[in-house]
Amino acid sequence: MYDYYRVSIPYIQGLTRSLDDFKPDLVQVAAPTPLCFYAQDYAKRRGIPTVASYHTHFVDYFPYYGFGSVTSWGWNYMRWFYNRSVATYAPSPGTASELTHRGFQNVRLWPRGIDSEKFSPQFRSQALRRKLGVGKKPLLLFVGRMVGEKDLEDLAQAALELIKKGYAFHLAFAGDGPLRAPLQARFPKDHFFGFIQGKPLAELYASADLFVFPSTTETFGNVVLEAFASGLPVIGADKGGSSDLVKPGINGFLARPKDWTDFARQTQKTLDNPVLGRRLKAGALKSAKAFDWQVINGNLIKDYETLVQAARTTEPGVRIIPPRVLKPSA
Repeated sequence: MYDYYRVSIPYIQGLTRSLDDFKPDLVQVAAPTPLCFYAQDYAKRRGIPTVASYHTHFVDYFPYYGFGSVTSWGWNYMRWFYNRSVATYAPSPGTASELTHRGFQNVRLWPRGIDSEKFSPQFRSQALRRKLGVGKKPLLLFVGRMVGEKDLEDLAQAALELIKKGYAFHLAFAGDGPLRAPLQARFPKDHFFGFIQGKPLAELYASADLFVFPSTTETFGNVVLEAFASGLPVIGADKGGSSDLVKPGINGFLARPKDWTDFARQTQKTLDNPVLGRRLKAGALKSAKAFDWQVINGNLIKDYETLVQAARTTEPGVRIIPPRVLKPSA
Protein backbone atom coordinates (compact mmCIF):
# COMPACT_ATOMS: atom_id res chain seq x y z
CA MET A 1 0.00 0.00 0.00
CA TYR A 2 3.04 2.27 0.17
CA ASP A 3 5.50 1.91 -2.69
CA TYR A 4 8.54 3.09 -0.69
CA TYR A 5 8.48 -0.28 1.09
CA ARG A 6 10.34 -2.93 -0.91
CA VAL A 7 10.61 -6.58 0.15
CA SER A 8 13.49 -8.56 -1.36
CA ILE A 9 13.14 -12.22 -2.30
CA PRO A 10 16.45 -14.04 -1.68
CA TYR A 11 18.28 -15.64 -4.60
CA ILE A 12 19.33 -18.55 -2.42
CA GLN A 13 21.94 -20.24 -4.60
CA GLY A 14 23.84 -17.05 -5.36
CA LEU A 15 23.58 -15.72 -1.82
CA THR A 16 24.84 -18.93 -0.26
CA ARG A 17 27.85 -18.97 -2.57
CA SER A 18 28.64 -15.30 -1.89
CA LEU A 19 28.31 -15.69 1.87
CA ASP A 20 30.49 -18.82 1.89
CA ASP A 21 33.17 -16.86 0.02
CA PHE A 22 32.88 -13.96 2.47
CA LYS A 23 32.99 -16.23 5.58
CA PRO A 24 31.12 -13.99 8.05
CA ASP A 25 31.72 -14.29 11.79
CA LEU A 26 28.29 -12.91 12.60
CA VAL A 27 25.10 -12.09 10.67
CA GLN A 28 22.81 -9.19 11.52
CA VAL A 29 19.24 -9.01 10.25
CA ALA A 30 17.03 -5.96 10.29
CA ALA A 31 13.40 -6.88 9.56
CA PRO A 32 11.08 -9.92 9.49
CA THR A 33 11.34 -10.39 5.72
CA PRO A 34 12.14 -13.39 3.48
CA LEU A 35 15.71 -12.17 2.94
CA CYS A 36 16.41 -11.93 6.68
CA PHE A 37 14.66 -15.23 7.35
CA TYR A 38 17.03 -16.84 4.85
CA ALA A 39 20.02 -15.14 6.53
CA GLN A 40 19.07 -16.59 9.91
CA ASP A 41 18.77 -20.07 8.42
CA TYR A 42 22.08 -19.73 6.59
CA ALA A 43 23.85 -18.69 9.81
CA LYS A 44 22.31 -21.58 11.74
CA ARG A 45 23.52 -24.08 9.13
CA ARG A 46 27.05 -22.66 9.31
CA GLY A 47 27.14 -22.38 13.11
CA ILE A 48 27.35 -18.58 13.01
CA PRO A 49 25.50 -16.37 15.55
CA THR A 50 22.84 -13.99 14.30
CA VAL A 51 21.68 -10.78 15.92
CA ALA A 52 18.66 -8.71 14.96
CA SER A 53 18.20 -4.96 15.04
CA TYR A 54 14.69 -3.72 15.75
CA HIS A 55 13.83 -0.59 13.77
CA THR A 56 10.10 -0.31 13.21
CA HIS A 57 6.89 -0.98 15.13
CA PHE A 58 5.29 -2.59 12.09
CA VAL A 59 2.48 -4.04 14.20
CA ASP A 60 1.51 -0.60 15.52
CA TYR A 61 0.80 0.39 11.91
CA PHE A 62 -1.95 -2.24 11.54
CA PRO A 63 -4.81 -0.16 13.05
CA TYR A 64 -4.03 2.75 10.72
CA TYR A 65 -4.80 0.54 7.73
CA GLY A 66 -7.81 -1.36 9.06
CA PHE A 67 -5.97 -4.44 10.36
CA GLY A 68 -6.23 -3.82 14.10
CA SER A 69 -7.91 -7.19 14.62
CA VAL A 70 -4.71 -9.09 13.75
CA THR A 71 -2.40 -7.08 16.02
CA SER A 72 -1.87 -9.98 18.45
CA TRP A 73 -0.94 -12.28 15.55
CA GLY A 74 1.52 -9.67 14.32
CA TRP A 75 3.30 -9.49 17.67
CA ASN A 76 3.43 -13.29 17.87
CA TYR A 77 5.17 -13.39 14.49
CA MET A 78 7.58 -10.57 15.39
CA ARG A 79 8.49 -12.25 18.69
CA TRP A 80 9.08 -15.58 16.94
CA PHE A 81 11.27 -14.00 14.26
CA TYR A 82 13.46 -11.91 16.57
CA ASN A 83 13.87 -14.70 19.12
CA ARG A 84 15.52 -16.81 16.39
CA SER A 85 18.61 -14.62 16.91
CA VAL A 86 20.87 -14.65 19.96
CA ALA A 87 20.18 -10.99 20.70
CA THR A 88 17.89 -8.17 19.59
CA TYR A 89 19.15 -4.58 19.51
CA ALA A 90 16.53 -1.98 20.34
CA PRO A 91 17.19 1.70 19.57
CA SER A 92 15.80 3.27 22.75
CA PRO A 93 15.16 2.36 26.40
CA GLY A 94 11.40 2.65 25.88
CA THR A 95 11.44 0.28 22.92
CA ALA A 96 13.73 -2.15 24.75
CA SER A 97 11.34 -2.19 27.71
CA GLU A 98 8.31 -2.79 25.49
CA LEU A 99 9.99 -5.63 23.60
CA THR A 100 11.08 -7.32 26.82
CA HIS A 101 7.54 -6.99 28.17
CA ARG A 102 6.25 -8.65 24.99
CA GLY A 103 8.53 -11.66 25.41
CA PHE A 104 11.47 -10.75 23.18
CA GLN A 105 14.62 -12.39 24.58
CA ASN A 106 18.08 -10.92 25.20
CA VAL A 107 17.11 -7.36 24.27
CA ARG A 108 20.05 -4.95 24.21
CA LEU A 109 20.27 -1.21 23.65
CA TRP A 110 21.90 0.11 20.48
CA PRO A 111 20.98 3.80 20.16
CA ARG A 112 21.12 5.74 16.93
CA GLY A 113 23.70 8.46 16.43
CA ILE A 114 24.08 11.73 14.60
CA ASP A 115 26.78 13.21 12.38
CA SER A 116 27.20 16.80 13.56
CA GLU A 117 29.06 17.66 10.35
CA LYS A 118 25.97 16.86 8.28
CA PHE A 119 23.42 18.55 10.54
CA SER A 120 24.36 21.83 12.21
CA PRO A 121 23.03 25.35 12.88
CA GLN A 122 25.80 26.61 10.58
CA PHE A 123 23.64 25.59 7.61
CA ARG A 124 20.94 28.16 8.47
CA SER A 125 20.12 30.01 5.27
CA GLN A 126 18.58 33.46 5.24
CA ALA A 127 18.32 33.11 1.47
CA LEU A 128 16.07 30.06 1.93
CA ARG A 129 13.92 31.89 4.46
CA ARG A 130 13.54 34.83 2.06
CA LYS A 131 12.61 32.43 -0.74
CA LEU A 132 9.91 30.92 1.47
CA GLY A 133 8.65 34.35 2.46
CA VAL A 134 9.02 33.53 6.13
CA GLY A 135 10.37 36.86 7.29
CA LYS A 136 10.45 36.99 11.07
CA LYS A 137 7.62 34.49 11.50
CA PRO A 138 8.52 31.13 13.08
CA LEU A 139 9.02 28.24 10.67
CA LEU A 140 7.67 24.94 12.06
CA LEU A 141 9.17 21.87 10.42
CA PHE A 142 8.08 18.24 10.05
CA VAL A 143 10.40 15.68 8.44
CA GLY A 144 9.30 12.12 7.71
CA ARG A 145 7.06 9.90 5.65
CA MET A 146 3.68 11.54 5.17
CA VAL A 147 1.57 8.57 6.22
CA GLY A 148 -1.15 7.90 8.76
CA GLU A 149 1.09 6.29 11.37
CA LYS A 150 3.02 9.56 11.75
CA ASP A 151 -0.15 11.05 13.30
CA LEU A 152 -0.07 14.02 10.95
CA GLU A 153 -3.75 14.71 11.54
CA ASP A 154 -2.82 15.74 15.09
CA LEU A 155 -0.28 18.20 13.70
CA ALA A 156 -2.83 19.60 11.24
CA GLN A 157 -5.47 20.08 13.95
CA ALA A 158 -2.94 21.67 16.30
CA ALA A 159 -1.82 24.09 13.59
CA LEU A 160 -5.41 25.08 12.81
CA GLU A 161 -6.06 25.64 16.51
CA LEU A 162 -3.03 27.94 16.81
CA ILE A 163 -4.06 29.85 13.70
CA LYS A 164 -7.53 30.31 15.18
CA LYS A 165 -5.89 31.77 18.29
CA GLY A 166 -4.09 34.32 16.15
CA TYR A 167 -0.59 32.85 15.95
CA ALA A 168 1.32 33.64 12.76
CA PHE A 169 3.79 31.00 11.54
CA HIS A 170 4.74 28.94 8.52
CA LEU A 171 4.69 25.15 8.20
CA ALA A 172 7.27 23.16 6.23
CA PHE A 173 7.03 19.46 5.38
CA ALA A 174 9.97 17.42 4.08
CA GLY A 175 8.87 13.97 2.98
CA ASP A 176 6.37 12.29 0.75
CA GLY A 177 3.50 9.87 0.98
CA PRO A 178 -0.26 9.55 0.53
CA LEU A 179 -1.07 12.33 3.03
CA ARG A 180 0.96 14.97 1.23
CA ALA A 181 -1.77 15.95 -1.24
CA PRO A 182 -4.61 16.30 1.31
CA LEU A 183 -2.39 18.29 3.68
CA GLN A 184 -1.23 20.52 0.86
CA ALA A 185 -4.87 21.22 0.03
CA ARG A 186 -5.56 22.20 3.65
CA PHE A 187 -2.44 24.37 3.98
CA PRO A 188 -1.98 25.86 0.49
CA LYS A 189 0.17 28.77 1.68
CA ASP A 190 2.69 26.54 3.46
CA HIS A 191 5.67 24.64 2.10
CA PHE A 192 5.87 21.02 0.90
CA PHE A 193 9.31 19.93 -0.27
CA GLY A 194 8.73 16.26 -1.00
CA PHE A 195 11.61 13.88 -0.44
CA ILE A 196 14.88 15.77 0.01
CA GLN A 197 18.24 14.79 1.46
CA GLY A 198 21.83 15.97 1.80
CA LYS A 199 22.59 19.68 1.92
CA PRO A 200 19.02 20.85 1.05
CA LEU A 201 17.67 18.88 4.01
CA ALA A 202 20.37 20.17 6.37
CA GLU A 203 19.64 23.75 5.26
CA LEU A 204 15.92 23.29 5.83
CA TYR A 205 16.45 21.92 9.33
CA ALA A 206 18.80 24.73 10.31
CA SER A 207 16.60 27.40 8.74
CA ALA A 208 13.54 26.34 10.74
CA ASP A 209 12.74 27.47 14.29
CA LEU A 210 10.88 24.53 15.80
CA PHE A 211 10.54 20.82 14.98
CA VAL A 212 7.01 19.44 15.32
CA PHE A 213 6.72 15.66 15.39
CA PRO A 214 3.46 14.12 16.70
CA SER A 215 4.26 10.49 15.78
CA THR A 216 3.46 7.89 18.45
CA THR A 217 4.92 4.91 16.56
CA GLU A 218 8.65 5.71 16.60
CA THR A 219 11.14 3.17 17.95
CA PHE A 220 13.77 5.90 18.22
CA GLY A 221 13.21 9.03 16.17
CA ASN A 222 16.23 9.70 13.96
CA VAL A 223 14.69 12.95 12.78
CA VAL A 224 14.55 14.17 16.37
CA LEU A 225 18.32 13.81 16.62
CA GLU A 226 18.75 15.59 13.28
CA ALA A 227 16.62 18.43 14.60
CA PHE A 228 18.63 18.64 17.85
CA ALA A 229 21.91 18.74 15.92
CA SER A 230 20.47 21.54 13.77
CA GLY A 231 19.62 23.57 16.87
CA LEU A 232 15.87 22.96 16.85
CA PRO A 233 13.77 22.39 19.96
CA VAL A 234 11.31 19.52 19.44
CA ILE A 235 7.63 19.24 20.22
CA GLY A 236 6.95 15.50 20.28
CA ALA A 237 4.47 12.93 21.57
CA ASP A 238 5.02 11.38 24.97
CA LYS A 239 5.14 7.89 23.53
CA GLY A 240 7.75 5.84 21.68
CA GLY A 241 11.23 7.01 20.82
CA SER A 242 10.49 10.71 21.10
CA SER A 243 9.71 10.35 24.80
CA ASP A 244 13.23 8.98 25.41
CA LEU A 245 14.91 11.88 23.60
CA VAL A 246 12.84 14.97 24.38
CA LYS A 247 13.36 16.36 27.87
CA PRO A 248 10.56 18.82 28.66
CA GLY A 249 11.86 22.30 29.35
CA ILE A 250 15.40 21.32 28.35
CA ASN A 251 15.34 20.56 24.61
CA GLY A 252 11.62 20.74 23.83
CA PHE A 253 8.25 19.61 25.15
CA LEU A 254 6.12 16.45 25.06
CA ALA A 255 2.40 16.34 24.41
CA ARG A 256 -0.04 13.66 25.43
CA PRO A 257 -0.18 11.00 22.69
CA LYS A 258 -2.84 11.54 20.03
CA ASP A 259 -4.03 14.73 21.77
CA TRP A 260 -3.86 17.58 19.28
CA THR A 261 -5.11 20.14 21.79
CA ASP A 262 -2.15 19.37 24.07
CA PHE A 263 0.20 19.34 21.07
CA ALA A 264 -0.99 22.86 20.26
CA ARG A 265 -0.55 23.87 23.90
CA GLN A 266 3.05 22.60 24.04
CA THR A 267 3.88 24.32 20.75
CA GLN A 268 2.36 27.53 22.02
CA LYS A 269 4.81 27.60 24.94
CA THR A 270 7.77 28.17 22.64
CA LEU A 271 5.90 30.57 20.34
CA ASP A 272 5.01 32.73 23.36
CA ASN A 273 8.50 32.91 24.83
CA PRO A 274 11.53 33.66 22.60
CA VAL A 275 13.87 33.53 25.62
CA LEU A 276 12.66 30.01 26.40
CA GLY A 277 13.13 29.11 22.74
CA ARG A 278 16.79 30.13 22.84
CA ARG A 279 17.33 28.09 25.99
CA LEU A 280 15.70 25.05 24.40
CA LYS A 281 17.90 25.50 21.34
CA ALA A 282 21.03 25.34 23.50
CA GLY A 283 19.63 22.24 25.21
CA ALA A 284 18.92 20.60 21.85
CA LEU A 285 22.51 21.11 20.67
CA LYS A 286 23.85 19.70 23.94
CA SER A 287 21.55 16.67 23.65
CA ALA A 288 22.83 15.87 20.15
CA LYS A 289 26.42 15.69 21.41
CA ALA A 290 25.51 12.72 23.62
CA PHE A 291 24.88 10.57 20.53
CA ASP A 292 28.25 10.38 18.84
CA TRP A 293 28.40 7.61 16.22
CA GLN A 294 32.01 6.69 16.96
CA VAL A 295 31.28 5.88 20.60
CA ILE A 296 27.95 4.15 19.92
CA ASN A 297 29.20 1.92 17.13
CA GLY A 298 32.52 1.30 18.87
CA ASN A 299 30.54 -0.24 21.72
CA LEU A 300 28.49 -2.23 19.22
CA ILE A 301 31.60 -3.78 17.68
CA LYS A 302 32.83 -4.76 21.15
CA ASP A 303 29.49 -6.46 21.77
CA TYR A 304 29.75 -8.30 18.45
CA GLU A 305 33.18 -9.60 19.51
CA THR A 306 31.74 -10.90 22.78
CA LEU A 307 28.93 -12.73 20.99
CA VAL A 308 31.25 -14.25 18.38
CA GLN A 309 33.66 -15.44 21.05
CA ALA A 310 30.78 -16.94 23.08
CA ALA A 311 29.55 -18.81 20.01
CA ARG A 312 33.00 -20.24 19.34
CA THR A 313 33.48 -21.52 22.90
CA THR A 314 29.97 -22.88 23.44
CA GLU A 315 28.55 -26.23 22.49
CA PRO A 316 26.25 -26.12 19.45
CA GLY A 317 22.70 -25.15 20.35
CA VAL A 318 23.65 -23.53 23.69
CA ARG A 319 22.82 -19.81 23.99
CA ILE A 320 25.20 -17.94 26.28
CA ILE A 321 24.51 -14.22 26.20
CA PRO A 322 26.50 -11.94 28.52
CA PRO A 323 24.16 -9.56 30.42
CA ARG A 324 25.32 -6.34 28.78
CA VAL A 325 23.60 -3.42 27.07
CA LEU A 326 24.94 -0.57 24.98
CA LYS A 327 24.50 3.04 26.02
CA PRO A 328 25.10 6.39 24.34
CA SER A 329 28.01 8.49 25.57
CA ALA A 330 27.33 10.69 28.57
